[in-house]
Amino acid sequence: MGADESVAAGPSLQPLVDQIRQASAAGAPLNIVGGNTKSFLARRRDGESVSTAGHTGVVSYDPTEMVITARAGTTLADVESVLGESGQILGFEPPRLGDASTIGGVISSGLSGPARPYRGRARDFVLGIEMVNGLGEVLRFGGRVMKNVAGYDVSRLVAGASGVLGLISEISIRVVPKPAVEKTLTWQLDADEARAKMRTIASAPWPITAMCADASGLRVRASGSPEAVNDAVHQLQPDRADDDVEYWAQIRNLSLEALQPLPQKPLWRLSVPPASADFGAAAELYDWGGAQRWLRSGAEPETLKQAAIACGGYAQCFHSVEPRSEFLSMPDPALWPLTQRLCRSFDPAGIFNRGHHFPSTVE
Repeated sequence: MGADESVAAGPSLQPLVDQIRQASAAGAPLNIVGGNTKSFLARRRDGESVSTAGHTGVVSYDPTEMVITARAGTTLADVESVLGESGQILGFEPPRLGDASTIGGVISSGLSGPARPYRGRARDFVLGIEMVNGLGEVLRFGGRVMKNVAGYDVSRLVAGASGVLGLISEISIRVVPKPAVEKTLTWQLDADEARAKMRTIASAPWPITAMCADASGLRVRASGSPEAVNDAVHQLQPDRADDDVEYWAQIRNLSLEALQPLPQKPLWRLSVPPASADFGAAAELYDWGGAQRWLRSGAEPETLKQAAIACGGYAQCFHSVEPRSEFLSMPDPALWPLTQRLCRSFDPAGIFNRGHHFPSTVE
């Protein structure tokens, strides 16, 4: 699979390229590290660390083009600070899991916040990627402007791949304007009523950027122009409408009490159709209009996995109390051969993040 172009490594990237080439020659595993704020998601961590922490800086940013390009080790906080000066944001609201969180880790993990169903996934905002493959080659895919390309969109393929295809060194991301007004609409409803209400609201073109239900009721975030938001408040008639932003920040950053692990009760993340029935018990949180559910459960992992698959979704153990290998599923058997070939095309020796989420192609 060819890159759009092969490029020379700059001064801050060259030490990483050299380390990768040495590891490739020896067949030694490497563990890609940015801010190390998402290590709890890994099945296991093998080998020496290769860190992007010294490869930082915003390469380019033109607010009129609404695209920012930054090196992978640049912190998420720094990227958002630069965007904030021009009244722009990352539309997919990536979780802020610590001050050290990097933009490379954000894209590699592919995690998105409460706006995901309404603005898009992390990978939907990626326009271009520069990466180092398993041979130590610096490759560039995509660009810094919107364009159509033939074949695989490697830039978006790398997003959410958890580093198994290579080390992301630079990313170009589409950004969006910060909404002029945001209101949180609240209803006091039980879980079934809240889920039904979310489906009703989702069927009409309201200016919605988040919908979430928990034990305290239903919250809906309306964002946009003052006229559009005020009309939504008037038409939807919530029990209360206010300027609360803290709740959405806690959802985004996974810091809400309902999202914390408990002893002997792993925290599961379920991605399912919004109308799906509960999986044995009510979820702690119904996010994304009911399509993403957070459930603390001591049920057998395979039971939850198969229940999610049966309704067209999947289950991921987000915080476990046992070794990760007991909780993480293999990829779809039909896709596994393709996954192996794809990994080998970028990383022939299988050195990157070996065994992070499923057994390595070289094990």
